[in-house]
Amino acid sequence: MCPRNRVNSKAASSRRRDFEGVPRGEQAYLDALKRNVPTLFILNADRRLDSDSVADPSDEVELRRTMQFGEPKRINELVVRSREIALSQALGAAARWIGRKAVIGTNQGSMNVHSVYGAVLKRLVSPGSKVADPAAPSPIPELLQRLTEIDKTSSEHARYELATHLQTNDFRKALSAKSTAKTKLAAELLQPYIRSLEGRLQAVDPIYQLIDRFVLILNGLLTDKSISFKLSQGFVIANRLGKPLSPAQLSSGEQQLLLLFCYVLTARDAPTIFMIDEPEISLNVKWQRQLVQALLDITQGSSIQFIFASHSMELLAQHRSRVVKLVNKQ
Repeated sequence: MCPRNRVNSKAASSRRRDFEGVPRGEQAYLDALKRNVPTLFILNADRRLDSDSVADPSDEVELRRTMQFGEPKRINELVVRSREIALSQALGAAARWIGRKAVIGTNQGSMNVHSVYGAVLKRLVSPGSKVADPAAPSPIPELLQRLTEIDKTSSEHARYELATHLQTNDFRKALSAKSTAKTKLAAELLQPYIRSLEGRLQAVDPIYQLIDRFVLILNGLLTDKSISFKLSQGFVIANRLGKPLSPAQLSSGEQQLLLLFCYVLTARDAPTIFMIDEPEISLNVKWQRQLVQALLDITQGSSIQFIFASHSMELLAQHRSRVVKLVNKQ
């Protein structure tokens, strides 16, 4: 074998060693794409949102049966029905995404509780553990403040069924007793319990903040109707009298807003790009002025980018520094 062939053989052997254990095949390729390529959503001028992450509303059994076996219907009626089904799917997807996040938060909260009581037991059995110094400053004022905060925070989380409202009036009364010995005993008993409650609430607080921001932003856009969320029910839309509304009872602009915002919410877990053609279609002037900032507020802290193609001065005027003008040179 000539020296050149020996060199080529060594190089090939080195390359084989470098690729040993590296996944190959179609699934490995798709997994690599998922890790490195942003998810893409496209909202076209027909108000259809396309993405690998979005179910095709035409796949719905009801729509297929209408098109294949039902009475002949106009194309416009099928398009309207398709949009209603798409919105129902989006609301369901957003509710399931929140549910998964809530479960993760609850599990983390349980781990926090476990850690708190593990630390308490470790301190009790430790040979070097010390009895509390009677001359040390009383922790009671701080505990009273923390109990008040737990009462308030748990009440807020209960609004979306992320937690049970924990009323702490009895605990605060126990800590406010006149007997110094009893209040010190109550404080010692309550400290690990309070830490465990705080751990649980802190674990689900991020998803609470996100849900609350989402609901507040959407309700700031809607008129004479509101959207609410509960973990057991998902999203519910109601008119000003509290009567539930179906997606079919919303205007095309309201359907478009809810469809977009629901998928923006569920896209927070991965780098994502939303390409939106003429977002001003079906949106009144108020919505056009608020749309971009509302989307930025919901996506705060995530890796989501928006690319708009628009002729709306109402939409563009507040974000002139981010506008790129496209000119036909021909």
